Amino acid sequence: MMRHQLFAVGRAAKNTACRKGEPNSYFKTVYGMSEKGLLGLLYRRGIQTTMHSIRGLRAAFNSEEAFRCEVLAIAFLGPAAFWVAKDALELILLLGVMLVVLMVELLNTGIELVVDRIGLEQNKLSGRAKDVGSAAVLMALLLFVLVWGVILYENVLS
Repeated sequence: MMRHQLFAVGRAAKNTACRKGEPNSYFKTVYGMSEKGLLGLLYRRGIQTTMHSIRGLRAAFNSEEAFRCEVLAIAFLGPAAFWVAKDALELILLLGVMLVVLMVELLNTGIELVVDRIGLEQNKLSGRAKDVGSAAVLMALLLFVLVWGVILYENVLS
């Protein structure tokens, strides 16, 4: 594509309104990233997926108190992991178990949102689904306490 053609496409893209939730249509039009081909695949899998993930993290942070508390704990314990760990494997365990807690919390939030979307009336199966999601978060937190406890005991307290 010639330089003047690229600028013409860019001007045309600026004049078109982006749909809500699709801020990258200008980028897509300017660089010719259509729905087909390798560039389209990279655009869909790289840029769009990342944008959806960031939107989901933002939504969880804004709506879930438990997620905010866990992020706050990670903000303090993340740097502490570098002090507590003696080698790279321990560091990966300490940081990884924190990410596992966040991942399970996000999955639990997704389960709760889907159950609430189906209906807010009392339902035995809906309650069970929410309880199982909460149990998964509890298991992740117990794993967190176990890993941090063992490594703290071996490296700091003994």
